[in-house]
Formats: sequence, C-alpha cells, structure tokens
Amino acid sequence: MFSDDDDFSDDLVDDFSDDSPAAKTVGNSDDDQFRELVGRRAEIEQRMNDVDELARQIKFAMELQRAMCDCYSNRVEWCPVETKLEVRILSSRSSLLVLSLRNNTDHELVHWTVTASICSSAAEEPGIGTYSQCVPLMNLSPGEEFSTELLFPYSFLQLPILVRLQLKRVFRIYGEDKCIMINLDSEYLSLRNLLQAVRAGCKRITEDETASSMGNFTLRLPFPLVNLLSGCPDDNDPANVLRVILPRTNFCPMKSGSSSIDAVLVLDSDRRHRVQFTVTKERSWFLLSVALREASLRNRLRQAIQMYIVHITSRVMKRSSSASLVTEGYSIEELFDGVVSMFS
Repeated sequence: MFSDDDDFSDDLVDDFSDDSPAAKTVGNSDDDQFRELVGRRAEIEQRMNDVDELARQIKFAMELQRAMCDCYSNRVEWCPVETKLEVRILSSRSSLLVLSLRNNTDHELVHWTVTASICSSAAEEPGIGTYSQCVPLMNLSPGEEFSTELLFPYSFLQLPILVRLQLKRVFRIYGEDKCIMINLDSEYLSLRNLLQAVRAGCKRITEDETASSMGNFTLRLPFPLVNLLSGCPDDNDPANVLRVILPRTNFCPMKSGSSSIDAVLVLDSDRRHRVQFTVTKERSWFLLSVALREASLRNRLRQAIQMYIVHITSRVMKRSSSASLVTEGYSIEELFDGVVSMFS
C-alpha cells in the first residue's frame, strides 16, 4: 500500500515550491521578456520621434527654400534667414570677412551648414580665383544669430568680390543621403563696403570745401528703381537712395527726409578719406552726387556703386549674377546704363 505522503515526495514538492530553482527560472524568464519588451517599445518610440523630427525638418527646409525664392522687395523688411557681410581692414592690412546669419523663422535650424563661395567679380583682375568655406551651424534657435570670421592675408582678398551664400543639410532617407541646398542672398563686396559713418562730433564737410577742393561724380537713379530696391515704400524719399547705397552694417538707420550724409572711406588704419553723399530730386529721378578728393579713388567708388546697383537689380529680377555679366565683355558703365534704362 502507498500513502499520500509517499505519492508526493519531499523532492517533488521542493521542485515546485516558490524557492525552488525551477520557479526562479520561470520568474526570471518573465522578467527578462518584460524588460526586453519595454526596451523594444522605447526603441520604437525613439525611432518614431526621429522620423517625426526628420519630417518636420524636411518640411521646414522646403518652406524655407520657397520663402528665399520670394520677391526680393518682400524680403527687404523681413527675411527668413538674414545674412550680413562686413569687410574689415586690420592694422596689418590683412582683410577680415565677418559673416553673420540670423534665424528669423519660428523653427530651429538643426545640423545645417553654411557655405560661402568667394570669387572675383572683375574679369580684368585675377583676384583670388574661387575660394569656398563650409561652417557648421549645429543648432540655431529662432531669433538667434550666428557669426563667423574669415581672415585673409594682405593682398590675398582683392576687392571687388562676389560672395555666394548657401545653406546645406543632408538627410538620411531610406538608407540614402539626400542633400538640400538653399541659396541665400549673394553679396557684392567692393570699395563701397569700406565706407563708415563719421564719428559724432566731427566737423561736417561744407559746400565751399566741396566745391573748392573735392571733385565729385553724379549718378542718375529713376524713382521706380530706387523704390524697388528699398522695399517699395512708394514715397520717393531721398533717404531711400542713401539706404540703398550705403552699407547697412556700418551706418545707423537713415531718417526719413535725409538728403545728405558725410562718410569716411577706410582703406586701412593709415588711409582714411572723407566722402560726402548728396541726393536731389529732378522730375522723375534722383540725382546722387558723391564728393571725394582723391581722383583715382573717386573713379573706383563710382564703379563700385554702379556695380552694386547692377548686382542687386539682377538679384531682384532673378537674372544671372553680375560676375558672369562682367566676364561677357560689358563695361560697368554699359551694365549700369542698361539697368537705368529699364526703369526710365
């Protein structure tokens, strides 16, 4: 005869007790599976978040590209990505090119790169050939500004130059790299960019001094041309001419009604030349008069202003860059006259 105690031995009971190795193995297996599922869920959620962020960045890139193709006059007051270029001549006569980029959108620029391509804009001057520099932006939040400096040894950077700016971002989509390039506003840098405001307290240039010792040149600018380049205010204010001609990084905002201003042309720490700008109205155009004592500099400044007008007009009209036009054999005077005749 067998008893109940004999049917269930102590060894068998121990195998199924809570403290037995078999029970612990089952419990540990369940815990491991649970932790694995939690880990896989977190991984999937992270991948979904990455895909959502990638989609947002691609959508933003397409919207930004479309916004930068908008009419230039609409971007005078507000530009999605605002760029500024400033040329500084150091005491060693080396050139410092300062690039600033401001994010005016409501989105963060993540892992973008800004590219600056520099080339000579005059066929008769070999200049520096073509030089490109890529600078990573990393993350640029809305309203923030990014600045970088490029140093050029003496005589390496020969003005005038044309600087083409681009934003670049590489997206990894289905295992392939896709690159989006956004053209920012190109900048024409010349003698004009070395103009600076006169320090407060300095004596202004008088009419007698201008007439007796300073030569001058005049440029005729039609009302419609100035109106377009200044953002279409439709007020025919002489101050608009000064706002267009003078580099905005070196001068305070021009007050409405202003028709003249004194400036300094800073070639280096030892060479500074006084310049006077005067604007008058005649029938349907503005007459810009620029007084400068040095004859050779006066001619170079005239060409610099003319070429700047040609460049920004080409940008507004979405035509070929001014650099390619110069290499096609046209003189600066012919290019400028062509622009003026379009709006006369």
